[in-house]
Amino acid sequence: MDDLFEGYTRLSFVSPVDGVLEIIMGSEDVHTMDAMMHSELVRIWRDFEDHPDFRVALLRGGGRFFSSGGDLEMVEQLGDDFELR
Repeated sequence: MDDLFEGYTRLSFVSPVDGVLEIIMGSEDVHTMDAMMHSELVRIWRDFEDHPDFRVALLRGGGRFFSSGGDLEMVEQLGDDFELR
């Protein structure tokens, strides 16, 4: 896949058909949203918008679940630390 999508550790990507980017959250073993995944979900929309080859984004979980919840301590930290957002 395009170099633009390198450096993501919690998200992975496939393009099942032209113009479509499938964004996969986590993996079969990881299906909770931590601070890194949250940060990558914020960043991917800017990268997606800047990429001329994609018009549609599909978002799904990497395993059987889309998400089994979030890390509530992380949510509290996001509220307290502007740089972490």
